[in-house]
Amino acid sequence: MNDLEQLETIDERIAEAERVLNFLHEQRREIINRSNLNKNDSNVHDSNVVVSSFLSTSYR
Repeated sequence: MNDLEQLETIDERIAEAERVLNFLHEQRREIINRSNLNKNDSNVHDSNVVVSSFLSTSYR
């Protein structure tokens, strides 16, 4: 197997992993929504704001 074939194989595996990851994310969202786990708890919200602020500034 030459380098180009290896890259094509890797790209195919990455694409499949991305499809599986998207599927799992969707399942997770459905469970969260169905179980009403996305309620606005003030403590959770405050910590999410801190994390969100950190992440938005840490990659500049």
